[in-house]
Amino acid sequence: MQHRRMRKIAFLWISVMLLTGCVTLPRGYGDAELESSIRERLKDDFKIPVEETRVEAIQVTIDTLVTLDEAVGIALSNNPSIRAFYAELSIAKAEAVGATLPDNPVLRGEFLATSGNAGEKTTIAVNQNVVDLLLMPLKKRVAKGRIDQRRLYIAHKILDAVVEVKTSYLGYQRDLQILELHRSVVATAEAEAELSKRQFGEGNINALDLARHQDVLHDAKLELIRAEAEVRHSKELVRRLLSFDTDGDWTVEKDFPGLPSRVWTAEELLVLGHGQRLDLAAAEKRVEVLKSEVPLARFNAVIDVEAGIGREEESDQLGTTGPEIGIALPLFDRGQADASRLRFEIVQAENQVEAIFRDIEREILTTHSQLQTERESTEYYRQVILPMKRNVLEAAQAHYNFMLIGVYDLLQAKKDQIFAQQRHIETLAEYWIRYAELEQAVGGALPVDNATQH
Repeated sequence: MQHRRMRKIAFLWISVMLLTGCVTLPRGYGDAELESSIRERLKDDFKIPVEETRVEAIQVTIDTLVTLDEAVGIALSNNPSIRAFYAELSIAKAEAVGATLPDNPVLRGEFLATSGNAGEKTTIAVNQNVVDLLLMPLKKRVAKGRIDQRRLYIAHKILDAVVEVKTSYLGYQRDLQILELHRSVVATAEAEAELSKRQFGEGNINALDLARHQDVLHDAKLELIRAEAEVRHSKELVRRLLSFDTDGDWTVEKDFPGLPSRVWTAEELLVLGHGQRLDLAAAEKRVEVLKSEVPLARFNAVIDVEAGIGREEESDQLGTTGPEIGIALPLFDRGQADASRLRFEIVQAENQVEAIFRDIEREILTTHSQLQTERESTEYYRQVILPMKRNVLEAAQAHYNFMLIGVYDLLQAKKDQIFAQQRHIETLAEYWIRYAELEQAVGGALPVDNATQH
């Protein structure tokens, strides 16, 4: 009797060990493939991540220059929203691991005693879903496909966040340059207003002319206040995207780069977009994964086999040990619902691929057209309008020196030149913002060759 009890305990212990020792989860959160996908679509010399000591130094050092590329690198390293994308991939990996784990073995046991304690019967069995084990290679392929699909989509979202950083940085550059021009306008208007006061005191102009000149100064000061507010807003936006803790005295590059000498055609951009857009690759991968799930769903629904080993003992009788098997009879659920669902999910996913493909074309063609417009406008300002305004101011200065025009005409020529410079800056900034959006549309950085002047 004691030997039989020892065998029972040993059998139970082995069963528990089978239950608890099947699979362990992997550790770690890094993903080299995700970072590689991002690097391939940024500049060749791009640095990820930016060292933490550098990020801290920028926030405490006065007048530290942050370049555009460095701002992007800081955001990729420091922005919690972007870091959340990396965590999302880790979550997807954990879910995929869970999907590939086999069903746990089932331990069953009975202990029956007759009335009056005349006898007892003990049954212990361990069963495992056999089909589940046989389907493990297919489950792993499906799980890997899901991870790859999620990785592509997350990389696409991270690149979208990169574009937001770029456009915000460029907007801050623009607002800083425009602020300086508004200060020049105010200085010119102050000189005009001061001169009008003296002329009014001398009786050379009337009250209406004095009021007009003073009104020009007040308008200029109001525009300066608005420009200062725009700078504060745009700097705060960049600070938030870089996740700086404090509003330090860091600065950005003063001038925009010149226009690239190469002009991309729409056909070249479409080829790039269709080849490297990660949301399109993710959608195509989803179709592939769904198709690979069809046999898995069919087998899971139709074939369900459990096998195991059991032992039965009764009082004063020899125990029996032997295999057990259970087969589910597919009388009702033969996988029709899962097969139908997957079939329509595949149709849906294929339509999504087609929709993304068409959206890519629309985005590229629209942004390319806008970029061309901004390029032509910028070049027209550089080649025609700014030289003309400069010639007008020089001619006005010469006429003023010969007392052919008054000082107000000279000041107006100066203001006209400043306003033309402002419009040129706005157009040039808009060009580079559209350029960043075009890179987003094609799914990666466009090689920039030798730049022209601006």
